[in-house]
Amino acid sequence: SDIVSARISSWALVGWEDSAVLPQDDTLEKIDASKLQQFGELFALVLTKVARETQYWN
Repeated sequence: SDIVSARISSWALVGWEDSAVLPQDDTLEKIDASKLQQFGELFALVLTKVARETQYWN
């Protein structure tokens, strides 16, 4: 469980930075809806990847 959450957060941070969805100085009120959708799709891919890997761990 700890391993999974650690991997989720590390992948989420990497994806967050790589896709430049949220600049460091941005706030939630200023997020472009299309960029937010892109991040949502990315996060869904991350969760799918984690779910597949945890099947092998359990």
